[in-house]
Amino acid sequence: MTRLALLFQRYYDKTATPEEVDEFLRLADKEENASELHALMDAAWQASPPVEPVFTPEQSEALLKGVLDAGRAAEAQMAAAGASPAAVTGRSAVRTLRWQRLAAAAAVMGILGGSAWWLAHRERPRRAMVARVTPRAIVPGTNKATLILADGSTIDLDSAQHGTLAHQGRTDVIQAGGGHLAYASRQAAGAGAGAGPAAVGTGPADVAYNTVKTPRGGQYQVALPDGSKVWLNAASSLRFPTAFTGADRTVELTGEAYFEVAGKPGQPFKVKVGDMQVAVLGTRFDVMAYPEEDGIRTSLLQGAVRVEKQGAQEAEKGAVGERLEPGQEALWNGLDFHVAEADTDQAVAWKNGLFQFDGATLEAVMRQVCRWYDVDVRYEGKVPRHFSGLISRSSPLTEVLRMLDLAGKARFTLEGRTVVVKTP
Repeated sequence: MTRLALLFQRYYDKTATPEEVDEFLRLADKEENASELHALMDAAWQASPPVEPVFTPEQSEALLKGVLDAGRAAEAQMAAAGASPAAVTGRSAVRTLRWQRLAAAAAVMGILGGSAWWLAHRERPRRAMVARVTPRAIVPGTNKATLILADGSTIDLDSAQHGTLAHQGRTDVIQAGGGHLAYASRQAAGAGAGAGPAAVGTGPADVAYNTVKTPRGGQYQVALPDGSKVWLNAASSLRFPTAFTGADRTVELTGEAYFEVAGKPGQPFKVKVGDMQVAVLGTRFDVMAYPEEDGIRTSLLQGAVRVEKQGAQEAEKGAVGERLEPGQEALWNGLDFHVAEADTDQAVAWKNGLFQFDGATLEAVMRQVCRWYDVDVRYEGKVPRHFSGLISRSSPLTEVLRMLDLAGKARFTLEGRTVVVKTP
């Protein structure tokens, strides 16, 4: 078995690690592997149980072509507006292309059903879709956020220069570029407050608290002082100390974030979200806590976490809480936790530059769209209940609405910055 075949099988079975997914994408993106990848997809399809067609062949072809061409349309639109393609997602064009190909494969194998498989055997049209660019065009979100320092002063990260932005206690706040903010401890005793643009606290016991906030239509990455990494989704905030000096490492979240926590035995990592918290030693997980959603959802990809009602200390003291294993999720509704099997691909699709829906309600779909494109929504008529699909988050809003429109369950139009959803 080749390395590509092994990684393909693990990805298809949803057992691949994030590192293996990245390696699979790199191999899948090479032209010399196209024939083998095609054969692997064909074999996987033949081995899968039969399914009923979800769309007509015409709808399937348009939807699949939209997935493949979405990145090119977005790049053309951003170029016309004077921005580089990388500004859309903070990734290189090559990285975007990899996800377009993955999206196409996923659409064929797991989203669209049998009616679309024959499209993979046809030569796809070479002519790219033409994105009509107007002054009112609504482009996707980008890497943008605001940093709030301990003294209350703010820094717009999307316009800040690369390099050290501030000193907080004995920690440097560094703008690394590409939508990355990093916190690094200064080891040199002489690295005092006068060495940079802003300083708070110079004593060894001083701990400053910072907050990173993303607006609707924004996302950002933060490397915390302990080496943990956090990806913030749109309309979210993270409050954290600039040095973890206590018995635990506690941060506060609103909105949604994906965490890769550095393991530190004896100093657990905790995420406070509303009236609950997630306690962990070292793991990868996603927390979605938007107030407009049906609760606080914690999805575990790797490691182990315990979700608890805020203020609860130990399970033996009667605390309301649950321990999660990889592949599980917990939904907190304000009273108790409901634990179920998680669709981890769907939970972190936003981090990987995708909208991914599997039987989602239209309201849930549109909440994601509104947060990413900074628009509002108005419903006219009876709202259809379920949608499934995979769409690049680098697509212009008009393209996303066109692909939703293809499902035939509703009509989507734009009035300024309001999406109008009408039942046909």
